[in-house]
Amino acid sequence: MINLLLALLAGTLAFGLGALAGNPTYGIVPAVLVFPLAYFLLARRIGRRLQAVMEEVGEDLQNGKAKPARDKLQAARSLSRWQFLINQQINAQLGAIEYFSRDYKAARPLLQGAWARNWQAVGMLAALELRSKNKDQAVTHMEKAARYGRKDPVMWGLYAYTLLETGDRDRALSVTTEGLKVIDGNGALKDLKSAIANNRMKKFKWGKTFGQAWYSFWPEQIPKKQLMAAQQGQMRGRKSFPRPRR
Repeated sequence: MINLLLALLAGTLAFGLGALAGNPTYGIVPAVLVFPLAYFLLARRIGRRLQAVMEEVGEDLQNGKAKPARDKLQAARSLSRWQFLINQQINAQLGAIEYFSRDYKAARPLLQGAWARNWQAVGMLAALELRSKNKDQAVTHMEKAARYGRKDPVMWGLYAYTLLETGDRDRALSVTTEGLKVIDGNGALKDLKSAIANNRMKKFKWGKTFGQAWYSFWPEQIPKKQLMAAQQGQMRGRKSFPRPRR
């Protein structure tokens, strides 16, 4: 918000200086040029500060230090006075931390307060609805996620998974086919389409097919051996949480 006001002030000053040349219309071009440039520079300054916080948070999470990560994100909320959508980005990251920690009650309001274009946050909400047996609401969330996560095969996998959980096999197959049109030749989606078409879903390994990103939505599906290795890695300061998404 402050960035916008400062940019408007800069544009107004540019207009005034131009108008001093003797004709008010002379101020229009400087104002049109100065306002977006000022806003861009101010927004980039705040963006860099937020990025620095996110990098520190990422290091904390890699070392299993969830509480310091939460504290830094909460402190970064002060940046929201300067720039739009800062709070929504912080909500998404805090929600992801709570979600991955399986504190779904704490995660839900944070994820609901995330930016709608953050498809991962919306996907987590869909997974929460599935856990609560609210299948129609889960599908609605994935329909929204599909607007902004079309280039990510995990989104299509999660969409298909949601539909399969509701018993809509035909639509799950259709969604997977649509995903292959968007991401031509993707191996994970090809395997998923084949499994759905040939009724082999009981043997289908979601995490193995879609990789670590899958467990961001279904941490309870992490294989025990992998979970034990992650816990041991946490003690040695290795990765135990996903890096923050910007």
